[in-house]
Amino acid sequence: DLVARTGLDRGLEVLPGPDGFAALEAAGLGLTSPELATVLAHAKLDLTRRLVDTDLPEVPAFAARLAGYFPHPLRERFPAAIAAHPLRREIVATLLVNEMVDHAGISYAFRLGEELAAGVADAVRAFAVSTAVFDLPGLWAQARHPDVPVAVADRIVLDSRRLLDRASRWFLTNRPQPLAVGAETARFGPPVRMLAPRLPELLRGREAEAVGRRAEALTGRGVPPAPALRSAALPHGLGLLDVVEVAEPADRARARLPVEEVAELYFALSERQGAAAETRPLPAS
Repeated sequence: DLVARTGLDRGLEVLPGPDGFAALEAAGLGLTSPELATVLAHAKLDLTRRLVDTDLPEVPAFAARLAGYFPHPLRERFPAAIAAHPLRREIVATLLVNEMVDHAGISYAFRLGEELAAGVADAVRAFAVSTAVFDLPGLWAQARHPDVPVAVADRIVLDSRRLLDRASRWFLTNRPQPLAVGAETARFGPPVRMLAPRLPELLRGREAEAVGRRAEALTGRGVPPAPALRSAALPHGLGLLDVVEVAEPADRARARLPVEEVAELYFALSERQGAAAETRPLPAS
């Protein structure tokens, strides 16, 4: 995609061509870290350029990020100059793209575009809402604790990306577009964050047993109990968005329902229907 749209030169960047990728696939291998770093850089440059061409850098929810780019003394002394900075759109776009790609992955925005025809601005909005609603930055910080083995931390982060992918698709297909970041976060964030710690007790049968086994495996690998349990239940978190949608309908003609009762019914039905979330085993080392 980058070669076709941006003129990326595989030879100049020492990246494999179609035959090289076929050989890697046949050998069960992927790109090396330096190669991935090169693709990462080009993906960020491309996304930033495309995001600058939208109105997103001017949206208040994102434009407010501009001041944080500058040192605190400059913010105090020159707030007006910062707000009028000639590169303010480019700075905001760079901040947003760096955050999205670093946490959601190199192909996150590309996949949303391929599967849902979502633009770069849509991907940034979906990332912002999903990470805020599920407080994923807090989980990532806990996973990167020095006492947690790197391989286990990586698995927790990758599992969280699966939830991030699914939640982003949910918001892009179930909510009015373009996503109103502040409004969606305000509506879904509090009930989801209230229910998320209760997921292990809300789950039933096989789902609850699977979460218990995974949490025990994580604690055995050095993860503190609280983040271990939260990570173990993470694949089931997507259902909380449906719970909130049913319990607190946007249509005021429908009555609001107790969100805890809806959650209990939802996960009881999930177990009965055999809709257990897919999980992956922990790495061997």
